[in-house]
Amino acid sequence: MNAGRRISAAAFAAGLSLLLGFSRPVSLPAQDALPLGADSRIVTREITEGDSIRRWSATARVPAIEGPAASDPGWAAFEAAVDSIVRGEIAEFRANMAEWEDLPDRAWSSTFEADGSVAWVEPPLLSLILDVSVYYSGAAHPGHYAITLVWDAERGRALRADELFFEGADWPGALSRVAIPALERDLGEMADAEWIAEGAGPSARNFARWALVEDGLLVLFDPYQVAQYAAGPQAVTIPREALADLADPAGPLAPR
Repeated sequence: MNAGRRISAAAFAAGLSLLLGFSRPVSLPAQDALPLGADSRIVTREITEGDSIRRWSATARVPAIEGPAASDPGWAAFEAAVDSIVRGEIAEFRANMAEWEDLPDRAWSSTFEADGSVAWVEPPLLSLILDVSVYYSGAAHPGHYAITLVWDAERGRALRADELFFEGADWPGALSRVAIPALERDLGEMADAEWIAEGAGPSARNFARWALVEDGLLVLFDPYQVAQYAAGPQAVTIPREALADLADPAGPLAPR
């Protein structure tokens, strides 16, 4: 297999300029595009929607496959899945926006922004993180959350967390045992032991946002999950070694 590669969110979003309401692949400069097998690469596609009268806009920068791999059903299904996720999030944003529309003297527009970054890629696997920021005109501050997707082009679908481990493994417990002390250390004076224990305890729902990375498994915690909003989103990398006894020996978390 090829060595895993990563591209930054900044590079992923660079060089884009599209008309409102259209979506199409946009090639990044050669040094920023991410290789995907022979003669194929990952570039950026921008999805935009908006209404200048109702004063809202939505922009999402997500991966697109360019080259021979684009005709592979597994990668085509990946693009379709990402598009479905983004369109669904924008639809929810528009639905939630209704409660803010009747406020008098709205000073700002409502905005939805999503920036995608490839956390790791080793065909047929691709690990995607969408960093979403939503602001409703009149709100005190924007809201932030992450969406993750680990795609297996060979299966033509996203992987579930439990598929990384052998059947019956207590993987939420393993992740929790590493995440809690890491969060307490990283949050420092802002750490609240009860809050962290609730948001990073041994429950699968606490680890719904995860991504494969070179060093192991990256778990993400949205604002308010393990700390107050001011602390921002949190992330903890669970090393492969910490999961060695639980990982599927034929899976992507197997020791290297």
